[in-house]
Amino acid sequence: MNKKGLTWNEIVYAIIAVIVLITLVWVFRKQINEVFRSLMGIIKTTTAGAEETGKNINELIEK
Repeated sequence: MNKKGLTWNEIVYAIIAVIVLITLVWVFRKQINEVFRSLMGIIKTTTAGAEETGKNINELIEK
């Protein structure tokens, strides 16, 4: 088992794994899009909150 390189079995298993992954993404694409939109909304909310906090800190520093 100390051979270098890939065997045909490993190549076939890798191809099957890629096909299964692509199929799963295709089947669950609607759910994936919803999760992505939700995460983007959370990121936008967090960023907006951080910007407001930064403005408040700058106002305090200027005083």
